Amino acid sequence: MEPLNNQEDLRLRENDMIFEIGCLVGHEESVAFKVLSLATHPTFPQTLACSIVARSTIPGCIYAEVDDMTQAHALARRIPELNTNNIRPVSLDERTDMLTRSSPYGLEDQKWVWVHDKWAKWKKYLGDTGLLIKRLDSFLVGLIPQIRKEPHPPQALVLQDNMVKTFRIHKVKALETQMQYIFQEHTYTQDGILLVPTNEIDLVISSKVLPCHHEFALFCGSSLLEETVCSKTLSRVAQKRLQLHDRVKVIRGEFAGVLGEVVEVGTEEVLLRLPSQDIVAPFSIVEVCPHFKVGDHVAVTHGDHKGSKGWVTFAYDDRLVMHIAPEQEASFVSSVFSVPDMF
Repeated sequence: MEPLNNQEDLRLRENDMIFEIGCLVGHEESVAFKVLSLATHPTFPQTLACSIVARSTIPGCIYAEVDDMTQAHALARRIPELNTNNIRPVSLDERTDMLTRSSPYGLEDQKWVWVHDKWAKWKKYLGDTGLLIKRLDSFLVGLIPQIRKEPHPPQALVLQDNMVKTFRIHKVKALETQMQYIFQEHTYTQDGILLVPTNEIDLVISSKVLPCHHEFALFCGSSLLEETVCSKTLSRVAQKRLQLHDRVKVIRGEFAGVLGEVVEVGTEEVLLRLPSQDIVAPFSIVEVCPHFKVGDHVAVTHGDHKGSKGWVTFAYDDRLVMHIAPEQEASFVSSVFSVPDMF
């Protein structure tokens, strides 16, 4: 590294070159340490860069201050964890962003997460979606409870009054000041959400996590989910359920009940072709839902049969009847059940 003569040396100038270099994920900070170690070697020091910026919150790359692309390539060749084929100059506008960008994998209030815990205590929640809640300096994850003893009980809110009626008052301890109660050593909100400290359960944290429609509907019935997050999630969940050329049914407004086909998907609206009306018109994403017919191959997204795939045999206004069979034996029927059409 170059010695600093005064405070002016700390400031980036317009002609200073910053390069983003691809890095093996998880090794960003160790790469910076290697560059520093080479520069301060007591016998054969090697200055590969004027400065290095590496943050665990920016996975997959480091930022190096060097004179030109040639020096950037020389740095990448010298450090095995760097990718010589993934180097680009960083514009002046991006230089502040690289210092302030938050990690997509960090804990954040009102962020959706998946349960990844396989231990017996939380195994029944494996694959469920939870909501991160910040409390002072720590985080909790809110989950839709599954309190029955079977391996995969249904997700359902457990209201305090119902728990008292079912299990008697001496088994349910109310925490009046916190609007919570305790049952079997677990804490629940009064509107029925299970609260678990994040240091007690294994979670998948990513900006791509979304609840299924069923889970989202239950979270909307609680006070934990903020209104702005609710509306943003609703749009993302609805958009995820709709694909180009999908058959859909309009469920609200002037055309409620009319069937159509998706011809374009936007962030908040979809463009539908309505054959019975001979029109193509925009609709809010929340005004339409998928429409299934007999013979469709579908997957179950929640409940006792979550993950199962099968074929629709009967379709009613709000429910489907499905035959579940192994993919390689379509004629073998292992069970028949109903699932809500709207989910």
